[in-house]
Amino acid sequence: MHSITIISATNRPDSNTEKVANYYLSVLRNKGIETEVFSLKDLPECILHSDLYGKRSPEFQEIIDKYVDKQSKFIFVAPEYNGSFAGVLKVFLDAIPPRMWTENKACLVGVSTGRAGNLRGMEHLTNILNYLKINVYH
Repeated sequence: MHSITIISATNRPDSNTEKVANYYLSVLRNKGIETEVFSLKDLPECILHSDLYGKRSPEFQEIIDKYVDKQSKFIFVAPEYNGSFAGVLKVFLDAIPPRMWTENKACLVGVSTGRAGNLRGMEHLTNILNYLKINVYH
């Protein structure tokens, strides 16, 4: 079986998003599916000033190697931030070469206190992932 990377798409400590990501982790592992969670709170602080512009830090390269490079399936658990998703997720996506995302598959999970479950954010994220040639499950 292929492994799945679950991305907790916020850098907020003790977030509800991470709780949802960990719930998905437990459900998938109980089904025997190899799964890992990567929380954006674990990104190196230098990402905005170095990794985003191709000056790869060893810390971020380790994250890419473990959670992105050898994976083909992702679950993005993304909270609502100002009618969309957290900017740190866009920084994360932008700091990784687009070719690494091509032809992968993704499921999206919106987290929000509202009744729509971050619907606008999921639409925005779907557009970006489609641009990166990621197949987003409907």
